[in-house]
Amino acid sequence: MCSTRRSALRRAFPAALAALLLCAALPAAAQGQNKVVYDKFDWKIYSSTHFRIYHYDRGAPALGKVASMAESAYDELSRRLNYQVPKPIPLLYYVSHAEFEQNNVILNFIPEGVGAFAEPARNRMVLPIDLPDEKLQNLISHELTHIFQYEILYGGRLSRALTTNIPTWFMEGMASYFAKDEDEKDRMFIRDAVNSDLIPPITRVNIGGYPAYRFGHAFFDFVEAEWGKDAVRELVFEFRSFLGRDIAVALRKTFGIEPDDFDLKFRRYLRRKYLPLLAVKGEPSEYGERFRVGPWERPSYEIGAAPSPSGDFVATLTTYKEDIDIALLSTKSRKLWKNLSPGRTTKYEYISAQFLTMGPESGRDLAFAPDGDRIAVFARRERGRQLFIFSARGGGVVDRVPVAPDMPLSPAFSPDGGRVVFSGIEGTSRDIFLLDLGTRSLKNLTADEAYDTAPVFSPDGKFVYHTKIVGGLQKIVRFPVDDPAKVEQVTWGEGNDDDAAFSPDGKRLYFASSRGGIFNIYGQDLSSGELVQYTDVIGIALGPGAYIGPDGQEKVVFSGYQDGRFQVYVADAKKPIKKLEEKALPPAPIHRTATPDFVPAIEVAIDPDKVTKSKFSMFFDDIGGYAGVNSDGTFVSSVRVGLSDYLGDRRAFLIWDTLAGYSNINAIYLNLKRRLQWGIQGYDQRTYFIGVN
Repeated sequence: MCSTRRSALRRAFPAALAALLLCAALPAAAQGQNKVVYDKFDWKIYSSTHFRIYHYDRGAPALGKVASMAESAYDELSRRLNYQVPKPIPLLYYVSHAEFEQNNVILNFIPEGVGAFAEPARNRMVLPIDLPDEKLQNLISHELTHIFQYEILYGGRLSRALTTNIPTWFMEGMASYFAKDEDEKDRMFIRDAVNSDLIPPITRVNIGGYPAYRFGHAFFDFVEAEWGKDAVRELVFEFRSFLGRDIAVALRKTFGIEPDDFDLKFRRYLRRKYLPLLAVKGEPSEYGERFRVGPWERPSYEIGAAPSPSGDFVATLTTYKEDIDIALLSTKSRKLWKNLSPGRTTKYEYISAQFLTMGPESGRDLAFAPDGDRIAVFARRERGRQLFIFSARGGGVVDRVPVAPDMPLSPAFSPDGGRVVFSGIEGTSRDIFLLDLGTRSLKNLTADEAYDTAPVFSPDGKFVYHTKIVGGLQKIVRFPVDDPAKVEQVTWGEGNDDDAAFSPDGKRLYFASSRGGIFNIYGQDLSSGELVQYTDVIGIALGPGAYIGPDGQEKVVFSGYQDGRFQVYVADAKKPIKKLEEKALPPAPIHRTATPDFVPAIEVAIDPDKVTKSKFSMFFDDIGGYAGVNSDGTFVSSVRVGLSDYLGDRRAFLIWDTLAGYSNINAIYLNLKRRLQWGIQGYDQRTYFIGVN
C-alpha cells in the first residue's frame, strides 16, 4: 500500500488520480525496461526497539530523527490498536524522492506522485524523508499503519495478502485516519464533493485513487464520531473474520447496522459537517472571472498563474491536450492564446506540476522573466528535474540548465532577468538556491535545517521572500540577497501562509493563507500592514499573481478548485471582499539556526556501535503454481518461486513446468544494485507436441 503526494494527471481530479495512484496494484516483478539506478547506496542497518532501519551515508544525519518518528508512531498505533507486531519492521529511507524512485523493492517505475509504500513481503516500509518534520511523521505513521494492517488482517501471511481483496478506501482511509495526515489542501476535496453532492454509497463501491484516501478517512472519522474511538479498533478486528466477504458483514456484526442505513448516515454526517460552512462561502467563480482554455465537452486542469510583465498574458500549466503543457492566456479575452509546448519531445519527460505530476508543495511551478519572453519551469529528465526556459514569442525550449539540488521547485526570476531563485534539497534539508544563468554558478542561500520553499525576489531585487515554518506554521519571511543570515518574518497570525507575490509597484504582498481553515487569497500593504481578503471559497484558492489589466486597473490572478478541478480566475485588486481588523506586524528578525519546531513523542538516542553493514541474505518473495489435466489427458503443472534480499537489489527466480513426462527448468539470478545490471540464467527446455497424420 502507498502514500500518495496527491498527484493527478489529465481530466477531472478523481479519474485522474485513479490513473496515477493505484499504488497497491504495483506488481513485484519487472516488466519492460529496467529501472536505472543512478546513485550508489552504501546501505547500513540500525536496530531500534521495533525497527531495522536501512540507511546510507547521505541520510545518516537524519537517522536519529527517523528512528524517533518511527518509534513514536509505533507507540501510538500499538496503544490505539492494542496490538504488537511480532518481528522487527524493516524501514528503508531515502534522502530525496529522486533517490527513492531508484529503489528495487518495487521494480516498476515509480511516479513522483507516489509518496512512499509498504508491502507485505517481510513488512517492508520504503519512503523518502524530503518533507517537513510534521509531514514526515505523518508519512511514517501512514505506512506503519499498513504494516499493522498486514499483521492484523492477514496474520502476517503473504499468500493471504495477495489473495484477499480489501477495498482500497478501507486500507488507505484507515492509514490516513491513524496517521492524522489530512491537511487543509486535502480537505478541499471532501468539501467540494459535499457541495457537488457527490458522496458515494461507500459500503457498495471500491473507490480508487486519491478519492479512496479522502472518503476512506472520512469513513473512519464518521465511525469515531458515531460510536467512539474504540469502535474503530472493534471494526478492524471484526473485519478480519470476514475478509473474503463484504464490509457490510463487519458493519452488521460490529454496530448492528445495515449497509444502506450506514450509507445514509455517512452522507448525512458529511453534509451536517460541511453544509453550515458551505452556506457562508462561495465558489472561486464568485470572486473572480474564469479563464477558459479547453472545450466545454473536455474539461481541463489549469494550475499556476504567472502574469507577463506587460499584463497582456498569463502563463499557466494546462492539461487540455491530455498532456501537461505551458499555455499563454490572453488577459483581454480570458481565453487560450498559444500553447508553448505542443507535441511530444525527447528533451524532457514531462513538466513538473503540483497536483498533476506531484502533490501540493509550495509556490508556483512557472515564472515569467522581466523581458516578457522567457518562462522558467522545472521538467523531469533522467534522474530528476532540470530547469527549462521556454520562449513566449517563439514557443519551445530555448535553454536547459541541469541543477545539482534534488527535486527543485518554484523557479522565480530576478528583476534583471539574469538569475533564478528556487528551492531544492541539499543534504537532508530543503533550502533556497540562487542560480546565475550566465555563469551557471549556484549558491545555497539558506543552508540550515529549516524547510524553505517558494522563493521570489522583491521588485527592487534587494530581498528574497519565501515560505518557512515558524512556530509550527508556514510563514512568509525575507532576507537580503547580500546577507541571507538576516531573516525577518513578514506575515503573522493564525494559519499557514504561502505563495508570496508582489503587486507591480511593489507596495503590496499577495499570498495564500489557511487562516480560518481554508486557503484563500490575501493582500498585505507592506508599509501599513493593512490586510485584505479577496476570496472566501469552499474548495481552495492558491498561487496569486498581480498585473495591470487592459483596463489599466491592477488585477489579482489565482488558481481555484471548483467542481473537481483547478482553473485560473482573475479578480479586481481594488475590490477585496473585506478588510481584516488585524494588521500585520512590521518585519522582525527570527533566528535562522533555530531548532525545528516539531519534536517526536519519543526521542531515540543513536548508539553508533549498533550501526552495522547490510549483509547479503535472501528470502522467499513470491511463490505460486498450478496443476491440472489437459483435454488430451496429459498432466500439467507449474511451480514458480521468487527470492529477494530486503533491498530488492538481488533477486532469484526458479520456474519449473511439467507436461506429461517432460519438464522445463529455468533458474535466473539478477543483480540490480548498480546502473550496470547483470544476471545469469540456466535452463533445461524440453518440447512436447502431438503430431497429427
